[in-house]
Amino acid sequence: MELKKGTITIGELLDYPPAKAILAREFPLMVHHPLAGRARGMTLNTAIRLAGEALPARKREAVLEQLRRA
Repeated sequence: MELKKGTITIGELLDYPPAKAILAREFPLMVHHPLAGRARGMTLNTAIRLAGEALPARKREAVLEQLRRA
């Protein structure tokens, strides 16, 4: 999947079933949280920045690689 250098939105990721499955597996609270819909317009880069140190670099890179292959 083309991540548009991180400018892809969370909504675009969630609308693509393979990407949604990856996110649901890796970040179930993010996908199933009642407020998840409010993040749909947020870019992937912004979400990563807001996650800060709560998202370790190793996990971030592993998930990004899975999304690229989706």
